[in-house]
Amino acid sequence: MECSRCGSANAATHHYCAFCGSLLRQGAPGPEGAVLFPDAPRKERPADTGFLLLAASFLLVGVLYYTWTHFGAKEPEGAANGYRMLSILTLIINAAEFAIMAVFTRRTGYRLAIVACGVLFTILQFLLYLPFWTSPQ
Repeated sequence: MECSRCGSANAATHHYCAFCGSLLRQGAPGPEGAVLFPDAPRKERPADTGFLLLAASFLLVGVLYYTWTHFGAKEPEGAANGYRMLSILTLIINAAEFAIMAVFTRRTGYRLAIVACGVLFTILQFLLYLPFWTSPQ
């Protein structure tokens, strides 16, 4: 196979030129007309989508807390109801974050660990908020 950059002859099994180091043409026909290095189709990495969804959900939780802290109801009854609603939304969003991590993780062992941590975290968060949700004020 001939290098398109320096013109040197290379073995048909080389991916890079032995003389200049440049990438040899992919998809070049071999001695019998077979394609030696077929162009592989580019695949979108699902992890990128997962990270984007996680970042958006973290941002959403931060915006909710910031908005409620600075612009929420100032009277005790309104503040308690708003905080209850905010805690329920946070619980749902946190569960969704763990689900996103589990869906976009490739290794099964990691996926099981993420699901276990997500279930444990959701239960602990539910137990933490439960007395506040059931209190009269």
